[in-house]
Amino acid sequence: MLLEQKPSLAMAIFPKEQYEGSLTTDLFAEEESTYFDDPDQFLALQKKAVERIAEEERETAAWVDVLTAYSAPWWQYREAEGGEEAGVVIHFHPSGAVEVRKGLVHQPVNEPIVRETREVPQVPAAKQRPTFSAPLLRYAAHYKSVAVQAALLRNPRRAKEVAVLLLLGAGPDHAIELTVHSCHRSANGARPVGSAKAEIDRLTDELADRLDVPAGQEMAQQHEANRLLSNASADIAGAVTRLSDDELDRLIVLLPILCFAKSILNRWKPATVCSTESHRNLASICAIGGCRM
Repeated sequence: MLLEQKPSLAMAIFPKEQYEGSLTTDLFAEEESTYFDDPDQFLALQKKAVERIAEEERETAAWVDVLTAYSAPWWQYREAEGGEEAGVVIHFHPSGAVEVRKGLVHQPVNEPIVRETREVPQVPAAKQRPTFSAPLLRYAAHYKSVAVQAALLRNPRRAKEVAVLLLLGAGPDHAIELTVHSCHRSANGARPVGSAKAEIDRLTDELADRLDVPAGQEMAQQHEANRLLSNASADIAGAVTRLSDDELDRLIVLLPILCFAKSILNRWKPATVCSTESHRNLASICAIGGCRM
């Protein structure tokens, strides 16, 4: 995954000391398993070495062909026989691999066939490879996330702050979406009144004020419990860190409690409000609240 298509040290035909980049190698440092980290520098050095070999071969060979296509048309050449003047073919593959064949002569071929089968004579521009592959980046991101989570678990105060931000929906990602119970979202005439409402309103307003959460113009139609969840923003993070430990504990409990309990109004019909099942439902609800029927 890390090496992908990097050229190996065994492919180099130039002096290794000319390469100024870094290498990736295994524990045994064999040439076949040692790779150039800078393919562009490798190809530039390899190209100069091919040109040098071609110049040296031209001093003794009848001719020299340098091919840079992906595949060499070897069918256009054959071994020299008798006193035939032989030449050299150097195949410089776009990957950087070099193959040299000596003692060849050109085969007589039909020129139209040569044109039809000829590949691009120049090495195509190499596609720019990202410094790090997507799987490696994904692995690093996952490792970082796990490390951060573990660090938070070792710091309960910071963990509570993060939990509150997620519950408030103020985090940039992975926020927890809370739905306030319908008793806090009903019209004015249908909302509960009394000491329980006053208790929730008092705690909610107190914590919202500590977080500098604005009330909003629509508060006349909404229960104060919506104030925290409807107006929180990413800027609230600083205010959360300024809460006392007691305030933070109360807030982290308050937010999910505002969503607690099941609405059973849709299951009741006017004709059966006083049925045995309805009484059982009311009894269970009151038992949770500590009241008696």
